[in-house]
Amino acid sequence: MSDTGVVFEPLPFGHVKRLSRNDWWVTFGSDRAMNFLFTDLDPAPNGRAGQVVEYGRDVHGPLRYVAPSVTAMLTEVVEALRENRYEDYEDEVFLEPEVSLRDSPFRSHSEVVTGSGIERAHDVADQPLVQQLYLNDAGTVNLDVLQGFPTLREVSINRAARVTGGLTQLPALEALSVEAGEVDLAAFAGHRLWRLELKVLDHSVDLARLAALPSLVHLDVSGVDVTGLERLGELRHLRVLGLSRAQLDHLLVSGAPLPRLAALHVDRRTSLAEAVGLWSRFAPEREAPWYVESIGAV
Repeated sequence: MSDTGVVFEPLPFGHVKRLSRNDWWVTFGSDRAMNFLFTDLDPAPNGRAGQVVEYGRDVHGPLRYVAPSVTAMLTEVVEALRENRYEDYEDEVFLEPEVSLRDSPFRSHSEVVTGSGIERAHDVADQPLVQQLYLNDAGTVNLDVLQGFPTLREVSINRAARVTGGLTQLPALEALSVEAGEVDLAAFAGHRLWRLELKVLDHSVDLARLAALPSLVHLDVSGVDVTGLERLGELRHLRVLGLSRAQLDHLLVSGAPLPRLAALHVDRRTSLAEAVGLWSRFAPEREAPWYVESIGAV
């Protein structure tokens, strides 16, 4: 899982279900360094019950497929020990066999493309395996060049002058972050994108454009000027919202219907009393929470 909440599919595709958790994943082992192994009793169609998967501190992005079974994994370990292929550390009580359990035959799920190389994104190797893409420091980013990335789930565009093209060629895309001078949001209409972050645009954003994203759950517009903010209530699926303090004050004064949120991020310090007050405005039918996380004076 990424910091944005996007869950990436483990490689090889089709073996492990794309989930953040599963009651049928049974943890049974650890390397004592905050990495863990589980046996998967609920595999994807191409997997098999009992396959071994790793998660933890050193597993970035998707879970890591290890072996088709515990038996296969232990067989490799035993063979390495019998052939004296292991490290014996004098100050430790364990042996470290030389096995391929942590070797991956696949490329990383993530790719970074910088500058003018963005126009040559089609040259990226193994495009169907790329699920996360960073496009940095380009003059113009034409999203149409990404049509060769069918499993792309998250795109972050940073320090671009202009963003053109639409998202129809990216059916799997879930999260988009745009830091640019100009972007045509109308070209995104109808896409099933559920997370959108906009930063440092040289023009204002018409909220009506965002209402054309039918699955939008997480929206952050704290870094841009927004017109029609009173229409936020029209984003029926919106649950997480990022606003500047000025935007929030404007929204509250307007008296417009507010979206039913699960989380609100404001780009300035908020006292505990203010946080509870905001809860009562955005969720008047619910009791005040027994737990509030607040930054600033309490």
